[in-house]
Amino acid sequence: MVYLCMLFLLTACVGDVDQGQRKDTESVPVQDSLAVKAIEVESSVNPEVVGWFDSDHILYNVSEGNSKSSLFRHHLYSGKSTFFASVNGIIEAVYPNENYSLFAVKVSESYAEKTLFIVDEHGTEILSKSIEGVDFSFSWNPYEDTTAALGILDETFNTQLYMIHLGGEEWETVMDFPYYSQWIGKENLAYLNWKDNPYGFKAPLNEWHVASPFSLDSDQRLHDEVIMFYGLSSDYYLTVSTEEESHLTSRFQLHDLNTKEPLEEWESPSFMTESGDWWVPELSYQNNVLYYYEPISDNSRFSLVMLEIKSMEKQELDIFSEASSIKISPDGQFILIGEKLDILLNVETDESDLLIP
Repeated sequence: MVYLCMLFLLTACVGDVDQGQRKDTESVPVQDSLAVKAIEVESSVNPEVVGWFDSDHILYNVSEGNSKSSLFRHHLYSGKSTFFASVNGIIEAVYPNENYSLFAVKVSESYAEKTLFIVDEHGTEILSKSIEGVDFSFSWNPYEDTTAALGILDETFNTQLYMIHLGGEEWETVMDFPYYSQWIGKENLAYLNWKDNPYGFKAPLNEWHVASPFSLDSDQRLHDEVIMFYGLSSDYYLTVSTEEESHLTSRFQLHDLNTKEPLEEWESPSFMTESGDWWVPELSYQNNVLYYYEPISDNSRFSLVMLEIKSMEKQELDIFSEASSIKISPDGQFILIGEKLDILLNVETDESDLLIP
């Protein structure tokens, strides 16, 4: 259950979709001197930022009283917002692929009814699939823009994996595949193998080649006693571990994707919930820069840290009262943080803007 709770913390039905405008229709040259403009909506509307559309635009969601949600694009410098797409249900998350040409939308209608909805950069529907399950995780293949892994958790805590290949190919189904996985190569998924200790705190990290039969027993074991892991890029992946459950220090190890050997290692105070459970917050990586949180003052405050991988230079950007999601802009100039991702932080100047007044 600790494992499941941790995954729920990590992972924030579709109707007709109206076609949005072209991605470059309102593109405005970005100048450093231009001020960022907040989202302007009526006082009765409660927008929520969900991520990036491109380096100049963010996507925000507006939930309507009839269980309908709409996505809008907001240009940071002109302040203009335009309609992108609408769905029936509550939008829980939006996942762009590597080049921001496709957007997967996680939609919930009820506790055990979800829908995966994929649109292109114009807001045109590419795919929609109803999913019976309490939650699902979604991961685009960073090496192939139209391939993704969809992990499903049902009400009885059984899991399965769908391999999605857009473009007419049938979906591949893998039964009993763990709910959370990450790409660590063009044709490889990594997962934590909880078979021998399903209620444990740590598990071996396994690697599965997607063209091979899946087996918890015969898949290659990469590391022992891992608590959480992240596929970062075509060069690296990251594991998080600790020597004992009672230890208050977490060990982060950066590994070479090809050799699986550790390249760098650093320690950070562990995150503990009020019930004493161990918890890993979201982190974000792009262009050899890693952003993550470190707890301070007994988890009552959190330091947002920027780590440059090549030099291992570490910089504290700011301190917050909570460890929220982190979304890096495609050009790496800004990050979105905050409970509603409504804080825009310029990583070069350390200046921040509030996107929702």
